[in-house]
Amino acid sequence: MMKPSRELRRARRAAACAIFSMLLLSGCVTQQVPPYQTSLANQIALSRLPPTTRANVDAVAGESAGTHSSVRVVKIAAPGEQSWSEYLVDAVRSELTTAGNFDATADTTIAPALISADIGDGKADASARFIVQRAGEVVYDKRLEAHTSWSVQFIGVLAVQDGLMQASAIFQTLVGKLFNDPDFIKTLAARPA
Repeated sequence: MMKPSRELRRARRAAACAIFSMLLLSGCVTQQVPPYQTSLANQIALSRLPPTTRANVDAVAGESAGTHSSVRVVKIAAPGEQSWSEYLVDAVRSELTTAGNFDATADTTIAPALISADIGDGKADASARFIVQRAGEVVYDKRLEAHTSWSVQFIGVLAVQDGLMQASAIFQTLVGKLFNDPDFIKTLAARPA
C-alpha cells in the first residue's frame, strides 16, 4: 500500500482544520444589535398627542416570546443582557421619552408583550400585544404585527449586517404600528375620568 504524499497529507490536514473551524464557529457566533434608536416616523406619530400626555412603560410579567433570530450562521441578539421582549419595552420607552411623553409616575401605563420575533435571511416578522392601563383598568388591548423583507446579499458578512439593521428596524416598525393606531392615540390622549 502506498503512503500518501506529503502534499496530500497537508491538503487533508488543512481541509480537516477548515471543516473543524467552520463547525466550531457555526453554532457559537452571536452578534448583538445596537441599542434601540428612535425613528423620525414614530416621533411624528407621537406629535399628534396633546403635549401634556404622559405614560409609563412596563413589561408584562411572566410573558415570554417565541423568537428565532439568525442570519446565515450568526445568531442575532438584543443588546447587552436584554431579551427581545425587554428590547421592545425599551423601544416604546425610548420613543416616548424622546417625544416628551414618558413619565415613570404616570397613571397611564403601556405594557408591551412580545409574542414572536423571527429574523432570518431576507425577512423579519414581529408581533406583540400592547396593553394600556389607566388607574389599573385596561383601556386598550391589541395585537399588532410587522413584516419586512429585503434582498439577501451573497457575501455572508454583508448579509449579517443587513440582518442586524433589519432586526432593529422591525422593532421600529412594530412600535410605529402602535403609535399610528388611531385607537391607541385616542386612548392615550383621553383625559382620565
